Amino acid sequence: MASLAATATAHGASPWPLVLIGLAVVIVWLGSLYVKPYTSCGWCHGTGRRGTTARYGKCWRCKGDPERLRFGARLVHRHLGGK
Repeated sequence: MASLAATATAHGASPWPLVLIGLAVVIVWLGSLYVKPYTSCGWCHGTGRRGTTARYGKCWRCKGDPERLRFGARLVHRHLGGK
């Protein structure tokens, strides 16, 4: 990112569009964390089970609770007073 900004300024272009695009991406990502803080477990795909049948037991990663908090969701809700 720093090399892109240095290249842009060397040719006379301003680095501000890149900074604003990056800021917009971060704001959209934080907004999505506020609106949808949970996602399904990536290992069991939201089933809560290790295999295709009930005999295999609970997923080792989510411990049978297939909804997982997304990275950063707890921080966003703590600071914005959400759910």
